[in-house]
Amino acid sequence: MRDAAARLMARDRLGRDFFARGQTQDMQRTRRVTYTATLLDLMQGYARIRTRDEFRPFVMDRDAVYTMEQALERMRGLIGFAGGWSDLTSYLPDGWGADPVRRRSATASTFAASLELVKEGHLDIRQAEAFAPIELRRKD
Repeated sequence: MRDAAARLMARDRLGRDFFARGQTQDMQRTRRVTYTATLLDLMQGYARIRTRDEFRPFVMDRDAVYTMEQALERMRGLIGFAGGWSDLTSYLPDGWGADPVRRRSATASTFAASLELVKEGHLDIRQAEAFAPIELRRKD
């Protein structure tokens, strides 16, 4: 029964696959386009095109970045010369203290490097209170 129903539904249909006059007719479709875009839609489309054309990937300025590897190398060389407790800012490289962006980068890298040296057992760190200067000394 299912097979018979499937064969009946698969047959050519009058008006679609064959025609009563026996001759096919050319069908012409008249397409009527109506645009319903608002000003907001047009502006969003324009902004999408403009941002796609002007897109450029973010490239970080590497001149103002002091890496942790540089700070670690510098601190390993300087750590033996300080006799007692010395301020963290005394380990900043020369010329990195004037510009605020470069100073923040150097301070963060130097602090991270000092934590790495503490983990290795070469350094002691202390801070008297919150927001007080961080002091370092070589571990005996």
